[in-house]
Amino acid sequence: MDKTEYQKIFSHNLIKYMSMYDKSQSDLINDLGFNKSAVSTWVNGTRMPRMDKVNMLAEYFGIRRSDLIEDKTGLEEKLPITQYSDEEKEVIALYRSLKSEQSKKTVLANLKFLKVQESSSDVPD
Repeated sequence: MDKTEYQKIFSHNLIKYMSMYDKSQSDLINDLGFNKSAVSTWVNGTRMPRMDKVNMLAEYFGIRRSDLIEDKTGLEEKLPITQYSDEEKEVIALYRSLKSEQSKKTVLANLKFLKVQESSSDVPD
């Protein structure tokens, strides 16, 4: 794959997450201290950011770096994240920001919560 393809993939993914989290180019510039022309070239697909900037963007959106730099269009059909509610998007973003061991504990805790919920009409706090 040539450089232009990577730029297009990154641009597509960046625009997707900006839309998903209702962020504009100005938000990225103001919130992360990025250069206005740099953000514009990333969104337009004419340049790629350095990895330190990709890391900052991933942390900002609560996603993995690969979510920005890899072509995941096939996965989008399986996981239509744009159809999730704002609360579900927030949970996903928080989950993705957890370290591996913490995410495993979170899943186990939620499975226990679900079992309790299914076995009783009262949902524990």
